[in-house]
Amino acid sequence: MDHAAFRRGHTEAGEVCEVAGVGPIPVSVADRLSDDAILKALIVNGEDVRAVAHLGRTIPARLRTAVDEMFPECAVEGCHVNRYLEIDHNVPISEGGPTALWNLRRLCGHHHEYKHAHNLRLEGEGTRQRFVPRGPPPAGPAPPARELALV
Repeated sequence: MDHAAFRRGHTEAGEVCEVAGVGPIPVSVADRLSDDAILKALIVNGEDVRAVAHLGRTIPARLRTAVDEMFPECAVEGCHVNRYLEIDHNVPISEGGPTALWNLRRLCGHHHEYKHAHNLRLEGEGTRQRFVPRGPPPAGPAPPARELALV
């Protein structure tokens, strides 16, 4: 899809918004799909592709390892689930939350879904966090639950 159409929220004459192999879709659908997608950005000059970048929320292996060590079980206080945990951005990417150690934690599937369904965020340290209403993002990096060296 054309970047201008994506930012504007609709296509204009001559612009395309489609899923390869599927066909045209509304820009609003593309916007919703982009929330959990890895996007490919192409810079083109007519038919000539000048550059390609892959944009997404991939968590680098070193950061993923640090999050795994900091949260051996669900971050919600009293929940001791330690298998099939999902990494969550406490301040969502859609609200400017970075893929940074202070903004990531591991949650069980139930608490991850609950957090998003009720528009909440987590507050506290390590695996002793509790849900609070989502308001303004926390004021900067939270201290780590324990010291980790990223190598």
